[in-house]
Amino acid sequence: MIPTTPDQRRTSPLAVIAVFVALMWLTSALGFFFPELLSRGALIPRVPEQWWGIWTAAFFHADLGHLTANTAPLLIFLLLLQHRGATHFYLALFLCMTAAGMGLWFLGRNGAHIGASGLVFALFGFFLANALFRRGAVDVLVAFGVILAYWGLVFGLLPTDARISWDGHLLGLIGGVISSWVLSRYDRKTTGAE
Repeated sequence: MIPTTPDQRRTSPLAVIAVFVALMWLTSALGFFFPELLSRGALIPRVPEQWWGIWTAAFFHADLGHLTANTAPLLIFLLLLQHRGATHFYLALFLCMTAAGMGLWFLGRNGAHIGASGLVFALFGFFLANALFRRGAVDVLVAFGVILAYWGLVFGLLPTDARISWDGHLLGLIGGVISSWVLSRYDRKTTGAE
């Protein structure tokens, strides 16, 4: 079959999800054996030499427990994200990663931040905000399902442990809400449904 629409000509979101998670596991495993890689991939707030951490920190984890704790919700959220098609998937993923990372880079506590939990919280906020900004039945259903399955994420917003990037979680959540607002406005403008 010859691709006829822009979404059909793009790489499948499922392939991107598989590569994303595989890279996360590979880079984290390398970081377990070569700790200097963790330092190089970490997001360090307000350090210009570490600006790339905005996008790379999600791929590095401190240990296997940290990695597995982030993998399941991230995988589920990325699978849910593709329900609007490839273009929406790529824009939403980029916006959520960028907003969460930039928020942490500008406003986060001093120290090296690693892990995909900022992105997990961004996607969590994205789905909840979609129910408000879009008000579609699918968006409300997805938000309800995300709340039921992952309501415990809310406790990650509390500063209970200095080793946990609660500020990354909070700024990720805010970044996800902002990303949802931006993308819903973009969708309305491109479809003419103002």
